[in-house]
Amino acid sequence: DRRKRSTTNFATKTVEVYAEFDRFATPSTGGACQGIHEGVSMVRDLFKGTMDRFGVSPLLADVGDPFVATRHESVGSADSSNLPDNSVAEVVQPGWILDAQSPKPVVLRKATVKLAKHGPKVPTPRPAAEAKAEAESKAAEAKAEAESKAAEAKAKAEAEAAEAKVPPSA
Repeated sequence: DRRKRSTTNFATKTVEVYAEFDRFATPSTGGACQGIHEGVSMVRDLFKGTMDRFGVSPLLADVGDPFVATRHESVGSADSSNLPDNSVAEVVQPGWILDAQSPKPVVLRKATVKLAKHGPKVPTPRPAAEAKAEAESKAAEAKAEAESKAAEAKAKAEAEAAEAKVPPSA
């Protein structure tokens, strides 16, 4: 637990440094500093490759996605009649996640988004734990049904075998 916390803290700081490189790598309108911007861009790209190798990746949000409080931070709203209410209308800044493919990914920084207003209602996404519990319940029901059918078949086979062994009465 302590190691995971240390890794998370380090990854969070790494994201902050990358964001600064990214900000400075964006060229200004003048060409006087073009060489500096190219150098900073190369360092930023190298830094990003290192982050990728250690499981730090962008937490993407797409326009139209439902708002998920554990992954998104709302920083405003936008009128939109073609997007569902409380869905992502604009991505202000992408978020960052550690170990996205693991069973327990860690959100290092939420994606900052603006939410759609005045559109159709969007269903709220079911929590993963609820979906997992439902899947486990269905699996348990299927297993119990299979065991019940197997027990019935066994009892029937035993009854038929017992009938075959009883001599006919005269």
